[in-house]
Amino acid sequence: MSCGRGGRVAAAALCLALCACHTIRFDLSHDPVAGDPIEDRKDFYWWALYPTMRVDVSQFCPQGALRVVEENAFTDIVLSGFTLGIYTPRTSFYFCRELPPAPPAGQDGLK
Repeated sequence: MSCGRGGRVAAAALCLALCACHTIRFDLSHDPVAGDPIEDRKDFYWWALYPTMRVDVSQFCPQGALRVVEENAFTDIVLSGFTLGIYTPRTSFYFCRELPPAPPAGQDGLK
């Protein structure tokens, strides 16, 4: 059974898309994480020729970030491939630090 030229091209495109997925992970601390990560999608255009984008992490995690994960997931690759690289999304996840526990009522922390 033959796939034909179109089937081979589609299979090759799928293989390239799956191989192009990547993840960059920055671990800043091993403290406890406060709940689920905050997801943020960034949009780049024209093959991300100018990928520099400033991000204020305190906007997402006022108490500080423990981990930042930047990924080019399968859906990002598909969207980029569908637009021939004109639109290139990238997804970021911010893992925030837990707030310190509040002191018990009536104690101000002084000895």
